[in-house]
Amino acid sequence: MAVTEHYGLQKPDEGRSVADEFPTLRLTLDQIDALIWALKQAVDGKAAVDHAHTIAQVLGLSAALDGKMPAGTTFSLDDLNDVDGAAMAAPGYMLVKTANGWLPSSPAAAIGVHQHRMVDIVGLAEALLAKLDASAVSAFASTLLDDANAAAARATLGIPWEPIGDEVNAAGLSAVSFPLPAGYSVFHFEFNDVNLNSETYVSVRTSTDNGASYNLGAGDYRYLASGAVTAGPSFGYSAGVPQMYLTPPLQANNGRALGTYMLDPGSGTTLPTFIGTSCAVGADGTDRLFEFATRRNAVARINRFAVFCLSGAFITGKFRLFGRR
Repeated sequence: MAVTEHYGLQKPDEGRSVADEFPTLRLTLDQIDALIWALKQAVDGKAAVDHAHTIAQVLGLSAALDGKMPAGTTFSLDDLNDVDGAAMAAPGYMLVKTANGWLPSSPAAAIGVHQHRMVDIVGLAEALLAKLDASAVSAFASTLLDDANAAAARATLGIPWEPIGDEVNAAGLSAVSFPLPAGYSVFHFEFNDVNLNSETYVSVRTSTDNGASYNLGAGDYRYLASGAVTAGPSFGYSAGVPQMYLTPPLQANNGRALGTYMLDPGSGTTLPTFIGTSCAVGADGTDRLFEFATRRNAVARINRFAVFCLSGAFITGKFRLFGRR
């Protein structure tokens, strides 16, 4: 007997009589009716294809939406968990990632100490090519330091005086000497912070044999001096003394002498001459200003002079010599 594929309903059989088919047909129709009715009941329990639900009809939807924020909500950077201080940052600052999160920083601080290649700097290579080579600069510098070109160098640079040797510190000494090289027409001599451990003058003697001996005869020098002290001005002159004077008598341990002198070294026809000014605390404790001109009483170019104290030694004292060609 043939049946349907899905529900096994009996199909008509051509080999049976009509009378035999009616009972089978009635059974099959009842089965079909039952199936259609069951299908209708199932369909009636479904929603239409086009339908809608309210939020309340969706289980848990309202509670889920209550935990969300409005779609139009806006945020600042500081609302982020790992950002701090953005709102207070100055204009031009940037956020930099640190071990403590993202923090504001100036661009310079963020970059820190760093280097660039020449090619990274626009125009640098061209600018350097327009400059003098180091060898050319060195050659020019050499001409400035070369004694043969010193006069031209000073004229070019506008420098009248050039140092002769280094600064001399006389602390602990009783005398210091200075050469007067050939090629210079006049010298400038200065000193400061001169203190002696005895009450005496700062003096000078000269040499024409580069220090092998010094002129110290009783009449080798003459001087003309004027001074200003608390009590008033004073004047002095001598046609013959055994040394030149650079200061008045200094108070021991507290003279604090400061002075500057011009020096003409002399020649075969002119007398060597010192002229200048110094100030100090005198032996009586008063402030003294000393203007002094002194000469050696013989023509000849001196080539060295010694600065000394007539007794005792220098506690402190700095001396410097310059020359002009």
